[in-house]
Amino acid sequence: MLSYNDLPAHLKQCFAYCAIYPKDYQFCKEQVIHLWIANGLVQPLDSGNQYFNELRSRSLFERVGRVPRISYVGTKSAYVIFNGVGGDFEKLKPLSKSKQLRTLLPISIQYLYRPKLRKRVLLNILPRLTSLRALSLSGYEIMPLHLRKLKSLQVLVGAKFLHGGPCGWRMEDLGEAHYFYGSLSILELQNVVDRREALKAKMRDKNHVEKLSLEWSESDAYNSQTEIDILDELRPHSNIKELQIYRYKGAQFSNWLADHSFLKLLVQLSLRNCKDCFSLPALGQLPSLKFLSIREMHRMTEVTEEFYGSPPSKKPFNSLEKLEFAEIPEWKQWHALGNGEFPALQKLSIEDCPKLTGKLPENLCSLL
Repeated sequence: MLSYNDLPAHLKQCFAYCAIYPKDYQFCKEQVIHLWIANGLVQPLDSGNQYFNELRSRSLFERVGRVPRISYVGTKSAYVIFNGVGGDFEKLKPLSKSKQLRTLLPISIQYLYRPKLRKRVLLNILPRLTSLRALSLSGYEIMPLHLRKLKSLQVLVGAKFLHGGPCGWRMEDLGEAHYFYGSLSILELQNVVDRREALKAKMRDKNHVEKLSLEWSESDAYNSQTEIDILDELRPHSNIKELQIYRYKGAQFSNWLADHSFLKLLVQLSLRNCKDCFSLPALGQLPSLKFLSIREMHRMTEVTEEFYGSPPSKKPFNSLEKLEFAEIPEWKQWHALGNGEFPALQKLSIEDCPKLTGKLPENLCSLL
């Protein structure tokens, strides 16, 4: 085992940066890599992964369950970490005139609830941290909507982008923002007018976003074809690993959801409360998909052969481990291929689907 003194210079500065964390603080690998990038310690994301793995191989990081843990301790004035529970962002007011603060990282967020950022924080405190390069908002309910003054910002993790309305951003604002990393949620998509407006978000350029949530709110005024066009233009970068689509209003899903050459890294997919969709996309050939949840599709009456994708010679859902259906009141029939579909499935859940009758795929019966 080599000591810190034996590390090459590029690894020393990455490891020393981790002094911003308190002793025995548990963090995700992606989180620390994003902070390295924001502070100019590494450039491409691949280098960040390589550096992290090298430090771990030297026993400088310790894995706790599925979460790596660091054992190095220290403090630096250019970085602030704080307990993010409740209104602790308010405690940053004395720092609002700081010209040196570069990293702001909340810790210990309680995920049993999602605390809100107050308007005073959004309007008066965060915009004054003009040297800020890395900001994490993971665990907070809303995204700060007044970050245009943060010209130095390089990494924003856990952002919730509120579109439209007096406090929301425009889609072109989202398109110009280059600093989204990790997870990104886009809310109030019912305010998007048409395909051209959706295109301004430039979602395909956001190659550092790995978890994406697209969310609509309840609305009676919508056009199904317009909604389909909008979802077409919200196609993310191919690096996406987790995707949630919530309250989508179109009658069918976009073709990119079934593109196995495009969504080759997608591991988790949730389609929820898409009440006007009458059919499922052809998901069976997505090579990395492990978790699939389908809920509240009120117009769907059957799962057809199209669900398995093509070519039919390949075993559909080859990697899927968990499949969940719930609250699909009109679902009556599930068509099976009999082609060895779902070979890796470990858990199947079907709830509140009262009209489902007939045979299930043979190898799934034992999982219910």
